[in-house]
Amino acid sequence: MDNIDGKILTFIGRPSWPRSADVYVRLATAGAVIRRGFTRRTDLLVVGRGAYRLLDNGRLEEKLGQADRYGTRCLSEGGLLRLLGLSPPPAPAAAVSLDSVIVQTGLDRATLRLLALFDLMASEQDGLGFRDLVTAREVARLFGDGISLAEIVYGTSRLGPDLDESGVDQPLARFKFVATGEGDLALRFGGGVAEFSGQMRMALPASENPSVEALFEAAEAAEVAGDLCEAETLYNRCVDLDKRDPTARFNLANVLRNQARDVEAAQHLRLAVSIDSRFSDAWYNLAGLAEAKGDLGEAKACLLKALEADPSYADAIFNLASLYFRDGDFEAAMRGWQRYVTLDRDSVWSRKAREGLLLCREHIRQSGAA
Repeated sequence: MDNIDGKILTFIGRPSWPRSADVYVRLATAGAVIRRGFTRRTDLLVVGRGAYRLLDNGRLEEKLGQADRYGTRCLSEGGLLRLLGLSPPPAPAAAVSLDSVIVQTGLDRATLRLLALFDLMASEQDGLGFRDLVTAREVARLFGDGISLAEIVYGTSRLGPDLDESGVDQPLARFKFVATGEGDLALRFGGGVAEFSGQMRMALPASENPSVEALFEAAEAAEVAGDLCEAETLYNRCVDLDKRDPTARFNLANVLRNQARDVEAAQHLRLAVSIDSRFSDAWYNLAGLAEAKGDLGEAKACLLKALEADPSYADAIFNLASLYFRDGDFEAAMRGWQRYVTLDRDSVWSRKAREGLLLCREHIRQSGAA
């Protein structure tokens, strides 16, 4: 297992496993820090199966491009399981070069990368085999039939996990997918066809009393799709069913803030940190709300709470230093920005911190001269 102690990990798209899965326990045991939002400080970006919803509008490709610029490592769900030692390393595959797959299928590198990040084929680093070539050919054929990549990922995910010996889910190499006359994706079984729904929103279970997990998953789907009213309704139902869940309140607060309802958002963030006082992301967001309304003392207090929970929270360190600078406490601002540049040496924000250090030194020099 790779050393991920202290590494910041963010999921983009909901993973296929429940929130109570062992993978989260293993991440915590290994010392990884899970953050909800992707930032310049993210070390590992994990593409969950639910990220297929971000394909049609190009948001997933945009995030991956941003990750490449930041030097963030991108992993599939299967890649994360292998990283944690919860899944065996891939077995050696018969060598097929990426260039050969591109030539034989007409797919570009970006599409093949997405297939690997959704565990539909192996990555180039894990070694491509004949099954990966078959998968790529099937995707190219379905593209020709008018089926989008989002529909392909959604349709294949409904078959459930069925990893091959390489640890990759390759239903396209085992089953025959076809386009229906209505332009949807279907699965051919012998002489018959089992139809899939082509809808892009995850439906709730038919039961009148869906589980909290199902509600939470649907709420996240609505949030990703930009349906903030639906997301708010579903997160509220999660909160009503499990009043001790800080994450549902945190997500609800983000939805409310995106609707410019900052007072309500702050209330739910306060409730989240009352349930889990070490919820550093909630403290950080509370600081942002306090600063937006001009309460810099409250903003500093919340940032200090975030750092008490996570001393290496670089964004909180930077923002706290900025607040000290605005207050004229240049010594404290210097200490903060010096700490920040030890955590982030090369980014745009690191350069801003260095500029802040120069300004602090100049103010302190002028004060000493006076």
